[in-house]
Amino acid sequence: MSCRDACPTGAVRFDLALGGARPRIISDACTGCGDCFQACPANAIELSVVEEGS
Repeated sequence: MSCRDACPTGAVRFDLALGGARPRIISDACTGCGDCFQACPANAIELSVVEEGS
């Protein structure tokens, strides 16, 4: 859960799933800084650009 620990805004939460926990991003709290992406040892987080007004 190092990606959760790396998030400065607490936007990364974990949900229980078959086989372990999976990260869930709280989009209202996410600033897009990428700290979680860099810290994730399982490459379970991807960053993408969201275009407003689409």
